[in-house]
Amino acid sequence: MFLYKALFVMLEAVKSSPVQLAELLRTSPAQGFLCIDGRQLEQKKVSRLAPDLASASTTSGGSAGSGIGLPAQTRKLAQQLLPVSDRELLAERDPHLRRLLRGVPDDAPPQLGRTCHIKLYEEMLRAAQCKDTSLTGRLRSGFPIVDRIEESQQWPAFAKPQDPVPVQEALRRAWEFKRKIFQRCAAVPVNDNLRAIWKSTIEDVEEGYSVGPLADEAEVSAFIGSEEWIPTQRFEVVQKSKVRGCDSATSNLVNRTAVITEKLQLPSTLSGRQRLQGWVLDERKAYRQIPVKVDHRRFTVICLKDPGDHKPKYFVMIGHSFGLVSAVYKYNHRSAAINDIFEEIFSMISFNFYDDKYGFETCATAPSARKVAEEIHFRLGAQFEAKKLQLSLSPVILGVTYNLDSMVLEIEKERKEELVETIDSILHAGTLDPGSAGKLKGKLMFGSSQLWGKAGRAFFRPLSERQYLKDLTEDRTRLTEPLIKVPEEVRRGDLHGGFTPDLRKKERGLDRVGAVMFDRRDDHPRQFSAVIPEKVVRKWLFRKTQIVPMEMIATVLAIETFKDHLRGKDVLLLIDSEAVEASLVKGYSSKQDLCEIIELFWDLALELRRISLSIESLRIRIQWTGPLGISCLSAKPWVLGLGWAAGRYPFGKIGDLLF
Repeated sequence: MFLYKALFVMLEAVKSSPVQLAELLRTSPAQGFLCIDGRQLEQKKVSRLAPDLASASTTSGGSAGSGIGLPAQTRKLAQQLLPVSDRELLAERDPHLRRLLRGVPDDAPPQLGRTCHIKLYEEMLRAAQCKDTSLTGRLRSGFPIVDRIEESQQWPAFAKPQDPVPVQEALRRAWEFKRKIFQRCAAVPVNDNLRAIWKSTIEDVEEGYSVGPLADEAEVSAFIGSEEWIPTQRFEVVQKSKVRGCDSATSNLVNRTAVITEKLQLPSTLSGRQRLQGWVLDERKAYRQIPVKVDHRRFTVICLKDPGDHKPKYFVMIGHSFGLVSAVYKYNHRSAAINDIFEEIFSMISFNFYDDKYGFETCATAPSARKVAEEIHFRLGAQFEAKKLQLSLSPVILGVTYNLDSMVLEIEKERKEELVETIDSILHAGTLDPGSAGKLKGKLMFGSSQLWGKAGRAFFRPLSERQYLKDLTEDRTRLTEPLIKVPEEVRRGDLHGGFTPDLRKKERGLDRVGAVMFDRRDDHPRQFSAVIPEKVVRKWLFRKTQIVPMEMIATVLAIETFKDHLRGKDVLLLIDSEAVEASLVKGYSSKQDLCEIIELFWDLALELRRISLSIESLRIRIQWTGPLGISCLSAKPWVLGLGWAAGRYPFGKIGDLLF
């Protein structure tokens, strides 16, 4: 269980006159503020749906008779504009793109909840003042798969250098990839997992997300209109409740042709108060709903072994594949735009983690927020899983439970077991390849972003570096000894608190001090952690808390412990106390016991000779509480597992010198 004492939102309902939404949305306002990614938005009027509206539609999978939903004018607008959207979609010449967007065959009328409602998108994005002005045009024509990923204007520019493969280079090697992928698919054993992804692939065909199965290369070339096309192998990803098909677009260079133009950013949560409820909505086959540009279908050919006749067959994706780099950005164009509608038009406190949409509001407004989320998705034609809708005091999002009563985050038991099993399998194998690193990072990333916000990304840098590793030799993918030792230390609970207990928080425990020394000439850091003997504390003057002498004596112990490494060096001493810094620099204190420690400090420093000593206070205290709820900074077995050398702290000698 992870402590999480601050949440996101404060909303206070007040009575006011109705406001207009694109001259059609009749709402009842509320007032509040929201803190997202550290940016506190100024207090403003926010709209909340009036509770006396007609009963919500149940066609989207919501509960009947809730009395909460979109204003009647908005529903009327969606119905009136549906034929206009359908006329534009019927004008699309490609029958497969037309089928994907309409959600029904050509001879069937359009349906709210299935048809991509282009005109409603335009009206709502205009009312929300969405920065992404190209979304509806791209939804009509399809998004490109390779080359430069078109900017959405939603996120900052991507600044890191890239080395993309030219598209023509990938197409030049198309014959090579066809042979390699076909052979790989032919070698896949027939089992239940293969049958499961074959079944889901056929479902994609039935729903218009792809075309197939095509028996051979000639059929694919005839459909594409060219012999220059690149196949992608679809493989299984076993998840806790299902088997998911993933398309490996890295080995065939398709992903490497993509040029990333923006740094994708997802909302995170930081602060707030009041009793809250959470709502959750999960889109159905989210990437499949985003169409592919017709002339880019040559890069979306899927190869999969038919478990019936044991022969590889081909499918051509009309919607995006799970596994394409560009698919992540193209899908999030739509996801971010819908989130803009929620925030700017309906003033909801909403977030999106890829295809998982969720939000937190007061118990009074959360039911209307969830109903708005499902009805907007329904009327725009963005399909979602009705059975996964949630409205709860303890919503579950990607295996993380938000206990809003206790204000804590909890990892579900099944999710925790899955994570432990994944980590154990990596430790047992002794290697961490790029694919496994990416999967592990994906499983951990959401919980980390909710616990620590953007700062949580720092914890994943080693996994990211391994995920994008180019040198795949055995030595580079093998786990180092510290990486193997540390999880075992954590599992056994061999962690000892490195901090003195804080009496203000009624903490109990032994008084401790410690230090870490970093030397660029040394091959590893050095550290010590020590319990202050009671006989030493008894010699000090009486105080409500002895934190100042404790932090001061830590500097003496550090000088004495590391003296052999400090002679003739430039030393920067960082102290977690401005009071101690000031006393050491001045060379005296008004308290006799502190003066004795200061005198000893400078006596030891002068003994070292030729030492250049700079003293600064470390004004930001960083304390991480580990998975067992135990402070880990100075945990001796833990740091030894990292390869840090342990120093012998000379408390006996220091005690004799002082007293």
